[in-house]
Amino acid sequence: MNPGARLQPLRAVIEELLDCAERLHQTLLDEREALTRHNLNTLNAHTEEKKDLLLHLEALEMQRRAQLNQLGFDAAQDALVPELETLWQRVLDALRRAQEANEVNGAIVRTHQTQTQRALDLLAGRDGEQTLYQADGYQSSRLKSGEIAKA
Repeated sequence: MNPGARLQPLRAVIEELLDCAERLHQTLLDEREALTRHNLNTLNAHTEEKKDLLLHLEALEMQRRAQLNQLGFDAAQDALVPELETLWQRVLDALRRAQEANEVNGAIVRTHQTQTQRALDLLAGRDGEQTLYQADGYQSSRLKSGEIAKA
């Protein structure tokens, strides 16, 4: 068997990892668009797609590690066959881009949560800016009573 043929199953798994990582990155960009447009239906679809892609990535990574072990490499140390190093670097780059996109999306979600909480505090008559410490050391919001509007 020629040396390239023994690497073909591993190459196929890494190529599929690359495809999946690139699709995950695009899904995260689409998710960001849905977040900024407040499109909940589209957001839910992207969230499901993201979950499916992450599960598939995990399964592919297990396959990659098994293939590496079969070839005599220590998969626990993330070693890779030198002939496939460039392809593996492309996978890692795609995963880094996906991670960065996910972090941006997380920041958008946290911003939306903060804005929503402020609106709820206002509607409930709480001023989120004014907090007091109780005797037990925990913070409590000082409630402001008052009318928001009169009919």
